[in-house]
Amino acid sequence: MREAMTGVALKSRDSKPLGRPRGRSSSETRDLIIQAAKHCLVEKGYGGTTLKDVATLAGITRAAIYPYFASKPELYAAVFEEAVSVLADVYQQAIDLNGSLKDKLRLVLKAAAQLHEQQTDDTAILATIPIELRRHAELAELLVDGQSRFTALQNELFEQAASSGELPSKYDADDLLLTFIGGSMGMALLQYGSGIGSMSRSTELLLELID
Repeated sequence: MREAMTGVALKSRDSKPLGRPRGRSSSETRDLIIQAAKHCLVEKGYGGTTLKDVATLAGITRAAIYPYFASKPELYAAVFEEAVSVLADVYQQAIDLNGSLKDKLRLVLKAAAQLHEQQTDDTAILATIPIELRRHAELAELLVDGQSRFTALQNELFEQAASSGELPSKYDADDLLLTFIGGSMGMALLQYGSGIGSMSRSTELLLELID
């Protein structure tokens, strides 16, 4: 099991579950639950993860989760929102950047590589969301706001390239989105699962190929 990436220590699976930890604030407890959920979701997927699994890893009782998240779908939505928020901000920076498509892609891809190396579970969550949505349709409504914002930012970035003439006319924004974002997420998943290579070095190589 990978270590939590936020500095909030997770309990071992063998630890005895506790109630809400004494001396920990509400926000710290919420963050602890989210970090534990990320680990479980990456290791077991949405279908295989239970609130009991999350509570055991976090070192709290299952009942201690409910003041923060009333159900597993709500917890998954919170995990998604946290994972997507950092990249959404980077996409907005790229959109606002007075530069070429290559400059914008460089900003986005380097940020994605940094996120992967600092918070590996986040990129694994983002990469597997399309699969989880196909398997669990009930999640779609809960994720709609976050997905809409993220998709709108991605579309705006690549539509900029199409309208500026930087994209060959036979391709559209969707083609660009699938090629570069799909490729980046694919690298992240492969590196996460196999442990081979470096996400940063692979991103640099991809950027050299773009140049």
